[in-house]
Amino acid sequence: MSQSWSLGLSLKALRAAIIEPNGEVRWSLDVVAEAITELADAGMVVVGLDIWPDREGAPTEIPFLAYPGGHAAGDVQRARDFALAALPAVPDYGWDDPNILVTWIPST
Repeated sequence: MSQSWSLGLSLKALRAAIIEPNGEVRWSLDVVAEAITELADAGMVVVGLDIWPDREGAPTEIPFLAYPGGHAAGDVQRARDFALAALPAVPDYGWDDPNILVTWIPST
């Protein structure tokens, strides 16, 4: 993945990002809302959120949100609002500090 996606993110969000070898990016629950907002401000459509456990042996990730809209410029804020509204409902699997994997695409 090109690092060009990072240009619109604050230093706090960049430092908190956990970047997987395959390019997927996740954040802790205390930073993910800021990252989602900053991605939207950069014109990205947040299309999915997955919960990522905090311990070995747990599933790699569990999807819990998929934005049902498109990826036009008009979807940027709707997708952001949809994702932010879902964060308080992150499933509790007994994990102490899960991370949230965020999937986004550029708006068209």
